[in-house]
Amino acid sequence: MRQTVKEFSLLKAEPGRQQRALAEALSDHLSESLTLHEHPCCDVVRNIVSGPVNGTAGNTFTCVLELTRKDQPADRDVRYTVNLDGIDRQSSISFLAHEHIIREGGGPAKFMSLLRRQPGMTFEEFSDYWRKGHADLVRSIPKVWDEFSGYRQNHILPGTSLHLDGKPVAQPYDGIVEIWFDSFQALERTMMSQYYRDVIRPDEETFVDLPNTRMIVEESVISTP
Repeated sequence: MRQTVKEFSLLKAEPGRQQRALAEALSDHLSESLTLHEHPCCDVVRNIVSGPVNGTAGNTFTCVLELTRKDQPADRDVRYTVNLDGIDRQSSISFLAHEHIIREGGGPAKFMSLLRRQPGMTFEEFSDYWRKGHADLVRSIPKVWDEFSGYRQNHILPGTSLHLDGKPVAQPYDGIVEIWFDSFQALERTMMSQYYRDVIRPDEETFVDLPNTRMIVEESVISTP
């Protein structure tokens, strides 16, 4: 079965640059540049980082771009180039990932988290457990699962993580998760619930190197040709 490959760009603003202004300028830049250049994408999503979850790593990145690749299998050497002033190219990151849809759907409130596997664990072990064991556990807890209006796991392809200046990432991520909720109240209620703290989070500790980057984002779809 063919898997969808997505290209992610995790963008960080240069010191002194207004994060909201940069994110808005990015929308115009994307619409124009994707028209002029034949980048193999069919869907583009811009996620503006609006805040941390439980105080965790809220200011790591300004914006997360998602481009669904239509060249399947994806050419690992082809990337969308963000030529926009105000981006810290040494700190910003690009990578490719296989998308696994655990629950189809979306919603007005979105949570994203960047994951690194536990030391001593292979990527294959991490990916297999996250997609099967952990996803099954989440499904088994109605007080958590019923709050999810959408749930997608993106398993990062090893060797594809680069800074925007072209240098390899010294400590690459292994996954990025997207979870949607019907409201921000539902998001906060779920992530702070006893069911999450006592069951889900301890399971995450078995395969994720914590603490991890956890973000609330504002999602919008960018029109493409």
